[in-house]
Amino acid sequence: MSKSFLLPTGICVFAISLFLVEHLFADPPEPTEFKGVLKSLQRGILVVTREDGSEVTVRPPDDVWDLEFVASAKPTFLQAEMMVRFESTYEKKTAHVSGEKITHIQVFQPIAGRIPSHLWKKFISGVFPVPPKKNQPPMPTASCKVNGVLMGLDASGTMLLQVGRLPFELQIRDDTRFEICFNNLSLAEEGDTVSVTGSYQPPDEKKIKADRLTITTDRIFEELTEATPRRTSRRSSRRTKKTEVEQNEPVEFGAESTPEAKPQQDP
Repeated sequence: MSKSFLLPTGICVFAISLFLVEHLFADPPEPTEFKGVLKSLQRGILVVTREDGSEVTVRPPDDVWDLEFVASAKPTFLQAEMMVRFESTYEKKTAHVSGEKITHIQVFQPIAGRIPSHLWKKFISGVFPVPPKKNQPPMPTASCKVNGVLMGLDASGTMLLQVGRLPFELQIRDDTRFEICFNNLSLAEEGDTVSVTGSYQPPDEKKIKADRLTITTDRIFEELTEATPRRTSRRSSRRTKKTEVEQNEPVEFGAESTPEAKPQQDP
């Protein structure tokens, strides 16, 4: 065997040995959890000033649903085709979903790609019954979660959604609270509060890999790019179509649902 062959082979063996030693005998990742303030964003990496004054870099979670930006919003922030979610109730006998007494509406964005089965009900348009608590006595109504696409919001506070394949109306109350919950960093800014659960590779505790990342802010969003969409001239025709569909076709439930829920009926 020639020396010219042995030399590159020896280098490869040495490199592989170093790699194995480095990874087999390296210290395991250390878990960490902290809060801080966002200083900057650099190519998708967050620079965060922790509560003790030290600066660290934070790499976002691998899965986008483990990253959340949460903020309060005004109704004027809403735009057509945005997605919203809220909790409501439905009548077990008639499968009628209530559009009243909705006090919390969350604005979210769809996620591209595959979503784990235990999370898809958070992002798919439809009505999803909430399993009753253990030993809960029978009730004529039950809780459900509703996801829909915003079609319009008029001056009286009536919100029109597309839920599953059908339109659905709900009335905004004076105490209805709007909240943004985006699974990205598009609205994050310097000074926002950052909560991190993750790990670092010793001895470098300044480079954090996040498993869970939540960004909150005291900023209140009143507008995105244009005014709130209004639906006036087409409203009467939409109502007629809605009544006809209600008599023949239910709102789609999830795979594990029991009854079929119908959108709120007009008085």
